[in-house]
Amino acid sequence: MKEEDWLKFGKHIDTELQRHKAKFESIQKEKQLDNLWLIWNTAVKTAANKFIPFTYTRQKKFYAHSFKATKMHKALILMNKLISKIRNLKPLATSASIILEVDEIRKQVIDLTEVEIERIETEDMQSKREETIKKLKEIKIIFWTACNIENNKKQNNRIKFYTVQRYNNMKENTTRMINSILNRRTDYINCDKICTLDNVIVEESKIKTATKQHFQNWTHKNPTKMEYWNE
Repeated sequence: MKEEDWLKFGKHIDTELQRHKAKFESIQKEKQLDNLWLIWNTAVKTAANKFIPFTYTRQKKFYAHSFKATKMHKALILMNKLISKIRNLKPLATSASIILEVDEIRKQVIDLTEVEIERIETEDMQSKREETIKKLKEIKIIFWTACNIENNKKQNNRIKFYTVQRYNNMKENTTRMINSILNRRTDYINCDKICTLDNVIVEESKIKTATKQHFQNWTHKNPTKMEYWNE
């Protein structure tokens, strides 16, 4: 951001606040303070949106299914769109733009599934509409079946992996098996600093030494003092 933009940013805020200068000089009630805070907040946000550069971000997509199943799911959505467009087409309304739009959807489905679909002509959307819709539905069922097979395959592989893992844990790593059954989890802690009564430790080596010493003292053998039981 350039220095000139910062100057414009500050000038814009000053101009907005000058319009309410009298209000700022006579604050007597809490409600007045809240209103003036809103004015100041709005002025800063308006200036920031106008003079400070910003970028739009979006969340990264995470696919719960495999890549192949995801492509099949997208193809199913496009097939539904294609069938709906042909079904809702008015009689004698097949223009060149509609034919191009239908063909574009068909090509997208082919790219996703690598399954060849015949080109849909004007006659297929008019006199042979029902037959065309029936063929597209049959293709859609094939995609739906393939999507379910892929999902089931991934699920079975996951089940098989965890079954083998549990068997190996039971055979070779009983501690891990018991921890899993009892839902025990190891939580990691991050010690950037340690505050004592008279000092703050920030050096890594000293933090490790202090932590080690603390847990050695805390977990050392502490036999029961039997003389207190007699009381």
